[in-house]
Amino acid sequence: EAAGHWLERIGAQVPVAGSSAELGRLLALHYRYRFDPQGLPAADRERLRADAFAWLAEHAEARR
Repeated sequence: EAAGHWLERIGAQVPVAGSSAELGRLLALHYRYRFDPQGLPAADRERLRADAFAWLAEHAEARR
């Protein structure tokens, strides 16, 4: 299952308010980084990295 489809399917079930929107934004950046022939500019790559780590840190309790 593609990550975008999975996120749509579970969107309302994500236990943390606002998480599916945040994850959607991160996923869009990831898809651009992974699949866009022009790639992702360095500033956007750093934003993706920092925001992904911040999301993981913020939601660490939910993963346990």
